[in-house]
Amino acid sequence: MSDPPSTSSAVSHESHRTQWVAAVIALLDQIQSWARQSGWKVIRHESERSEESLGTYTVPTLEIHLGPRRLYVEPVARHVIGADGRVDILASPSLNHVMLIRSGDTWRVYSQDRELIDKSLSSERFSTLARELAEAA
Repeated sequence: MSDPPSTSSAVSHESHRTQWVAAVIALLDQIQSWARQSGWKVIRHESERSEESLGTYTVPTLEIHLGPRRLYVEPVARHVIGADGRVDILASPSLNHVMLIRSGDTWRVYSQDRELIDKSLSSERFSTLARELAEAA
């Protein structure tokens, strides 16, 4: 039987979880704003995630309607190899996707083959990606 986590360890996990959830909320708020500026319908959902180092937490997800196509913006995890977090944008029904990889306070855009597409996410880059993903769906 393992020992319970120390108080300082629990506080550290809580701090990391709080910072991660805040970063995801800020990103999804921005994406939601850009999508609405493009005239797309956005539905916000809440999703529960669990990571060994963070415990269980709730983060928003987005469902973006581009006409008959859908994009889903889904936080994947805070702890990923070589980065400070990952959020996916997934097209339905094709399942094509891009990854938003967080490094410090910057979100970089990677293809599903893990090739760097753009060094930072912007309104223009998001609109282009959304249309490309939706068209490929």
